[in-house]
Amino acid sequence: MRRIINGNFSLTILLVIVCSGQLFSETKVSSETDLKKRADQYFTAENYEAALPDYSRLLSLYPGESNYNFRFGVCLLLAGKEKANAATYLEVASKDPKINEEVWYFLGKSFMINNEFAKASEAFEKFKISANTQNQKKFEIESCILNCKSGIALSKKRKNVVIVNSTDAARNDFFNNFDFSNASGRIVTAAEQFLTEIDRAKQKNPIMYIGN
Repeated sequence: MRRIINGNFSLTILLVIVCSGQLFSETKVSSETDLKKRADQYFTAENYEAALPDYSRLLSLYPGESNYNFRFGVCLLLAGKEKANAATYLEVASKDPKINEEVWYFLGKSFMINNEFAKASEAFEKFKISANTQNQKKFEIESCILNCKSGIALSKKRKNVVIVNSTDAARNDFFNNFDFSNASGRIVTAAEQFLTEIDRAKQKNPIMYIGN
């Protein structure tokens, strides 16, 4: 029996070594330490698309590690194709009391993508409590909370939409082609006082919904 156990144990170690070797050879790094270092460098440089596969590989080794879940969730939210899945990883990270406070902001954003506005508002409120004034302004947390309230209100008045016709329209006034006569509000170009710094920097023409 002892020989069988030792044999299985040796086989397990061998499999781990082989799998780890394949993991690092595929990513052109020589060790787990180098993989983590590269992932962190990408993340710090805000190259989230490049950091995404590295954190994915690190998570395959340590699925419960808080910081990997946090950073992978952020990368998924900002640069991934499956943004709706970001909340899963950010929720895991948020359970660690030592994790970066920004987890609540990104968790709120991920909930908004999934139309879970009540959960998003709760996450933003937690960020507001833990973050200093500078970070609250940086992430425009008050606007995020207001957007959640609007989302909750709109969800209560949601109606099924049926496409009866289609046509080409200019980007700046496409909403004028929709008939809102039977709706509980209207869509208009956002007034100057409602524009964020990002809107002004990008010189976009955002729209807003006004309820009746």
